[in-house]
Amino acid sequence: MSRSLQFRHCVHRGSSDGDVSSIVAAIRGDVCAPRPLPRAVDAVIVFRNVAHVIGPHRLAELWQVHRQEGRAEARDPRAFASFLAGEEVGRIYPALPDLARLDLGLFLAGMEDREPSIGACCLPADLIAGHPDLMLRLQPSFRYLSLIYPIHAWTPNGSEIPNAPAERPVLLRLAPDRLSAAGVVSRETLTPSRFAFECALARGHSFVAATKLARLQDPTFDGLAGIAALIDDGAIADVILHTNVSKLPKGDSYDNADAN
Repeated sequence: MSRSLQFRHCVHRGSSDGDVSSIVAAIRGDVCAPRPLPRAVDAVIVFRNVAHVIGPHRLAELWQVHRQEGRAEARDPRAFASFLAGEEVGRIYPALPDLARLDLGLFLAGMEDREPSIGACCLPADLIAGHPDLMLRLQPSFRYLSLIYPIHAWTPNGSEIPNAPAERPVLLRLAPDRLSAAGVVSRETLTPSRFAFECALARGHSFVAATKLARLQDPTFDGLAGIAALIDDGAIADVILHTNVSKLPKGDSYDNADAN
């Protein structure tokens, strides 16, 4: 079966031996070479806050053990957080897996520039009403995380990382900051209904299906208001009115290890 490729899909563009392209390739799948095994030095760069807590040498050792377990998912850096949870460091620092998820999410969100976004003029309410099964392709750089520990508020300034869970899950959206230099990532805490709505859209659900999932969290959730908020945030990269689900690409922006 033929496959349409675009240059931006190639993770090797502009890469060198000293970069961390193998991390990205291992997550997305490489279109021009076999999927690589990310190196320990890549892990130290990407999981920089984890390295701050346990030390770069210990992180590199754990990364090598994770890779050598023989499972196919060991090639996927998103599985590293779950691996840490089963290790001694995960018992000493129970928030460490969440910190690894946050590190990886921040890295991925900062890797890509925003694509041109859809404005309100291109997606009026009557168009949505006439196409309730429309699908929205969100910015590929946006990442969604559900964290058990309030690790999003921690900074590596000498303080200990949290060891008590938050009262409720911390629902984050990570995105390139539109008002800052390239690589700067903004963090926004979402309500449960908005998080459910945006994650459903990011996973390829239709507008109607995403709204239904959001209303499981809040029966008063307004899907049109949810789309308006996404437009204001520059989050919508494309609109698909007539869908063939079997031909849609699978997204990977929902970064909980259990969800991938």
